[in-house]
Amino acid sequence: MLKYSQSVCALNLLKCEQQIDDLVENGLEYMHLDFMDFHYTSSFGLNMETADYLIKKYPKVQFDAHCMTSDVELLLKKFNEIKIQRVSFPLRQASVEKLVSYRTMFLGQLGVMVESQDEIMNYVDIIKNVDFIVLMTIDKIGGTGVQLNPQLLSRVKTLKQINPKLFIISDGGLRENNANLFYEAKVDVAVGGSIINTYSAKDKVEFMTWWNEKYGL
Repeated sequence: MLKYSQSVCALNLLKCEQQIDDLVENGLEYMHLDFMDFHYTSSFGLNMETADYLIKKYPKVQFDAHCMTSDVELLLKKFNEIKIQRVSFPLRQASVEKLVSYRTMFLGQLGVMVESQDEIMNYVDIIKNVDFIVLMTIDKIGGTGVQLNPQLLSRVKTLKQINPKLFIISDGGLRENNANLFYEAKVDVAVGGSIINTYSAKDKVEFMTWWNEKYGL
């Protein structure tokens, strides 16, 4: 089973609310929220007010906050207040000591973002101490429409060998013509963006129905 998560930043927030309503009504269980600052990446992310609004509007959806920021600690108290379930931050900023400290500030699950250039075996102790991984499946972060690097999906097996309990969220490059690769790699949740507007059966069936028939329920 491969679940789908909608990247909110990949949508036009001024126009997409009905689209999100339709996804949720038809079975969307996960949403992916990007938080960014100009220290880590030059792209824009969400603000807390938008995240809070979405979490309150869709109480049955599980939200993960993907923090591409210089210091996630500054955000943890607010994430607790708005009741986000999962928070991830860059692997290279992590340490076992930080994770222990962060768990006193945040009640949900903690994870790390693994980028294409990260040497996984240099971070075994950290990977053993997180609840989930946001696995970047593109070579460069901070944009939309970047192509999948399928070789990065082989990391799912490596990560689960280190920590069999890991929940793996893939991020980047998901398209109709490669979604089967995420399924075969045993990703738990695949984050997508434009696929909801480009899948071939768009005129015949709602996206979540189409997705779940192929990869889900």
